[in-house]
Amino acid sequence: MARNRFKAILSNLHLNDNSTYILKSQSEHCPTHKIRPILDHFLLESQKTFYPSENLTIDEGMCGFHGRIVFRVYIKNKPDKYGTKMFIVCNSKTGYVLRLEVYAGKGTQDNSILPLFERLLADYLGKGHTVYRFYSSPAVFDFLWQHKMKAVGTCMTNWKELPNEIVSKKLKRVESMSMRRNHQLCLKWKDTRDVLFLSTVHEITISDTSVHTKEGIKVKSNPDAILDYNIYKTGVDRSDQMISYYAFRRKQMKWWKKLFFHMLITAATNAFVLYRETRTPAQRKSCTNLALDNVPSETHSNRLLGRHFAEKIPVTEKKECPTRVCKVCSEETKKQENVAKQVGRKPVGGVQTTMYHSGFQNASKSSTLKLITCEFTQN
Repeated sequence: MARNRFKAILSNLHLNDNSTYILKSQSEHCPTHKIRPILDHFLLESQKTFYPSENLTIDEGMCGFHGRIVFRVYIKNKPDKYGTKMFIVCNSKTGYVLRLEVYAGKGTQDNSILPLFERLLADYLGKGHTVYRFYSSPAVFDFLWQHKMKAVGTCMTNWKELPNEIVSKKLKRVESMSMRRNHQLCLKWKDTRDVLFLSTVHEITISDTSVHTKEGIKVKSNPDAILDYNIYKTGVDRSDQMISYYAFRRKQMKWWKKLFFHMLITAATNAFVLYRETRTPAQRKSCTNLALDNVPSETHSNRLLGRHFAEKIPVTEKKECPTRVCKVCSEETKKQENVAKQVGRKPVGGVQTTMYHSGFQNASKSSTLKLITCEFTQN
C-alpha cells in the first residue's frame, strides 16, 4: 500500500457515531464515547474466548500519549510516563488481558479501590480465584473473602484497620513480624527496606532461596508470601512486554486513535496467547510448516527455519578486537561446528578455508595470520 493511500484511509478512521455524543454538561456524558464500541467489543471477546487459571493480576497500565487530553496522567515508574491510564486484569501465568477499564478523570465514576475491584472482578467473584495486587487494603481483602476469593498484595502503612504494633515496629535486615486477624495475615519484612504485606492465602512460613550477589550465590530466607507474590504479580507486566515487541507506534494527534491501536496490538497479543495455550509444541511446529509451505520457494532459507547464533568475526590486521555477527543454522549443524572447531575445521564436505591467529591469547597487531586450506569430507 502506498503511503499517501494509507494516510488517506487513516484520516477517515472513525469508531463511533458523533450524533450520539452527549455534552459534558449533561449527567450521561461518556468521556470515552469516541472509542466505546470498540472497547466494549474487545472486552466481550476477550472474556468469551479464554477463561483464566486460578491466579489473577490487577495493576495499572499505560497507553502513551503526549497530546492534550483531560484525563492524561503521569506515572513515573512506567515506560510510557504520560498517557491514558488503564486498570487491567490479567491472567498471571500468560499475561492474557481479561478486562480493562480506562481512567477518564475525577468525577466520572467511583474509582476508589473497593468499587473498582467490584467492577473489574464482576465475572470472577465467587469462583475461587486468587488476586495479586500492588497496594491493597484490609477492606478489599475482606470483600474478596466474602465472595470466595483470596488475595495477596502489598499495603501502604496509612490504611485503616492495620495493626499499630506492626506499622510502628523497627526491624533489622531480614527480620520479619506478623499478626493474624481471622482469615487475614499481616506481615512486615525488611530486606533493603520495609515491606508490608497482606494475604488471605499464606501461613507464617519461611523458605530458603538462592540469590546471585557480587560475592557469588548465597542462600537467603524469604517469607513464602513474598516469594509467591514475586512470581504472580507480573501478569500485567508480561502483557506490556509482549505488546512492546510490536513496532506499531505512530504519532497521533487524537487520543482515541492512539488507544485504538493499543487495543489492536493487545488483541493480537491475546490471540498469540490463545494459540500457544491451545496447541502442543508438535502442533505449533506443524502450523509453522504449513505456513512455510505457502511461502514462495525462493524465500525458503535458514532465516525462517534455523536458529540464530552469535558468531565471532575473526581478527584482522586492521581490526584487532573481534565483534560478533548473527549466524543462522540448524542445531545439528551448530553442534558439528563446535566439534570441528576443536580441530580447526568446519564440518561441511569439500574445500574449506580456516583462518586462525598465531599466539591466541598473546597475539598482537603485528602477529602474522596463517592461512590453511583443508580438504576433507563430513566423515
